[in-house]
Amino acid sequence: HIQLREFVDKQKIEAFSPDVVIIATGSELTMPQIPGMRNINGLSFKEVLKGEVKIEREKVVVLGGGLIGLETALFLTSLGNDVTVLKRYETISENIDPVYAPHLLSNLQKQGVNIISKVMIMEIEQNQVLIKTHSKELNKVYFDKIVLTRELMPSNKLAKEIEASEVYLIGDALKPRRIFNAVFEGFMVGRQI
Repeated sequence: HIQLREFVDKQKIEAFSPDVVIIATGSELTMPQIPGMRNINGLSFKEVLKGEVKIEREKVVVLGGGLIGLETALFLTSLGNDVTVLKRYETISENIDPVYAPHLLSNLQKQGVNIISKVMIMEIEQNQVLIKTHSKELNKVYFDKIVLTRELMPSNKLAKEIEASEVYLIGDALKPRRIFNAVFEGFMVGRQI
């Protein structure tokens, strides 16, 4: 018996008494530990990409320059926003397919996304981010909206609560990565059981 697209909690699983439980609950965005972060209304990339929040023709700072951050920046520019991505490292994240990376970077450049690499975020105030560059300079980046794309954590609390003979975590519930990881893990678990 398979049940999809339904709210599930410990009680529902125990009432069903399954032999096997496969958990693909995804990941959650954690709040970065940056001074001032709790005083602003930061948006999650999920809210932005799902269209739950409309951002048009504004100055937007995206925190995080991994695949999610860069694709979110590209999406935001398509809505007429002026986007700056702040990223810790100089290199492109290893979670971006090397075949796709040049295409993504080319599109970001064509759309005018400003990517500032090798920065440490020191503090966030009402409409500005104080950053320290690799040369130890302090600079301010101004914004109307700020979007969070860093610090994804597995959403696997349910797996720790339930007692079933076999419990499998797949996808971001195991470790935040890309969609093909979840599909492959689902396939492998399906073959195993």
